[in-house]
Amino acid sequence: MSRVAIYAASYADCQQAVRKAFEDFPLDVAGKRVLVKPNVLRRAEPEEGITTHPAVLQAVLRELEERGAGEIIVGDNPGGGGENREAFEASGLLAVAGRYYRNIGSDVREVPFSPRFGGKVVVSTAVLEADVVLSLPKLKTHGLTGLTCAIKNCYGYIPGRQKADLHVRAGNPYAFAEMLVDVFSIRVPDLYIVDAVLAMEGNGPVSRELRYVGRLLAARDGVALDRVVGEMMGIGYDMLRSVELAAERGLGVGDLDRIELLGDLQSLEGWRLPERFATEDPSALRAAMRTAHKRKLFLPKVDPARCSLCGNCVAECPAAALTMAEYPEVRPKACVTCYCCQELCPEKAIQLTEV
Repeated sequence: MSRVAIYAASYADCQQAVRKAFEDFPLDVAGKRVLVKPNVLRRAEPEEGITTHPAVLQAVLRELEERGAGEIIVGDNPGGGGENREAFEASGLLAVAGRYYRNIGSDVREVPFSPRFGGKVVVSTAVLEADVVLSLPKLKTHGLTGLTCAIKNCYGYIPGRQKADLHVRAGNPYAFAEMLVDVFSIRVPDLYIVDAVLAMEGNGPVSRELRYVGRLLAARDGVALDRVVGEMMGIGYDMLRSVELAAERGLGVGDLDRIELLGDLQSLEGWRLPERFATEDPSALRAAMRTAHKRKLFLPKVDPARCSLCGNCVAECPAAALTMAEYPEVRPKACVTCYCCQELCPEKAIQLTEV
């Protein structure tokens, strides 16, 4: 039996909820090396709802200090390349992390990985050497995986453009979900505290559609946590391949009947899912995810009214599927539907459109 806690919270008073999480899920951090990993997808201000809010990180650091943590490291590997500190600064997390911040992408180690995805992968050394890993995901939808929370937050173990290369190796959403679980299993975190105060719906993880949920969630079991979040969002278990596979591998619990809830599990009425998850029935989506063919195809489309012509999407596309014409354009046959362009667009000018 796993437990997932749901606490009422706001950014002004989240300290109480964070303290309760540490009490409900005790961790021995005294004298230990602790890695705190927020979700720092890219450069974004806190009000955009893209990154973990600095108030949550601040509350967590206070609890770790009070409990006598030895060495504390705050780090993540944002998407793209060369913008680690800049992303932390823009999100307000650098000011809160202070001396604990570290560019964990600058010290890496190669580890064995699934032969299907190259046989080896480079991971931040801080992840591998931590006595305790504390993950701080952001509650958001995701156009590729349905949701991004506990399992997906571990993708930040991998620095720089290597994440984009793995998108290409995966080639379709079904395989991408399997690859995510492979990364997750490299170092399963010891505690998760989810920022669900200001959450994101629609075509996340950089949607312009935000909703105030006013909650923090906590768990020791990331699989159970993602299962509960999926239930809140209205995404069935058979549509969450990463959660299902992680449960099959014994990395956590996916059966709601085996998850004890501390607090009320309330569905988010009218919650907007990514189009692919909202328009496909579960059986069709599950079958279609296995291949890049014979499924509804959602491709990136640029909104000219928002596009600044910065060219970031073209530069960051791992499959070189985008070219710059009057505005960026996608070559459908080259697109691997990884949606890195959407995630890394600073203007949120890219939406996913069925073709």
